[in-house]
Amino acid sequence: MLRIAAPNVAAVESLTGRLNHLRPALIGQLAHDLSSPDLRKAGASRLVALLSRLDSADLARDTFLRSRREVMMQRVRGIKCDGDTTIYVSELAIVCFTILRHTSDWYMTAFKENKMASGMVLMAFRQPCLLSGFIVWAKEQIETFADMFRRQVYAPTIPEGVSDECMRVVASHNRKVSLAQAQKLSS
Repeated sequence: MLRIAAPNVAAVESLTGRLNHLRPALIGQLAHDLSSPDLRKAGASRLVALLSRLDSADLARDTFLRSRREVMMQRVRGIKCDGDTTIYVSELAIVCFTILRHTSDWYMTAFKENKMASGMVLMAFRQPCLLSGFIVWAKEQIETFADMFRRQVYAPTIPEGVSDECMRVVASHNRKVSLAQAQKLSS
């Protein structure tokens, strides 16, 4: 519209003012849509691209990762705990590792053109390291999984031997997800 109105300076000023007024509402609606738990990969990529064009790539990244955490936690809450710790841990590993893998795939697709290595600083071994927003997010999700695992497996009421079996189950699920991701990356 601005190109069509370019010869008319007053029209350009009027349109620019209106567009600038509508911009925050548009950004807010796009971010809201990006936070939907029903969002699919193509939709996420499209919304990230639109937010990036509106100079809101950081908001897109933060909203996307926050919503993926909410999806993971919602699915974790849906796991039934029928007293068998090994089955619960198996389902917990499936949910957490699958969400991590899918989020990685979606993130790489949606943000590949946006150079989303953020300026977030993490103190690791007392050395500042620049890490992408996704790496920070993934680390937090793994820590969340480890905390849930620890609370289930190392409770005082859990019999001996269950922790070893749970460790084997988690390692098995981790290998399956890692192999699936490696096969996808090599193809």
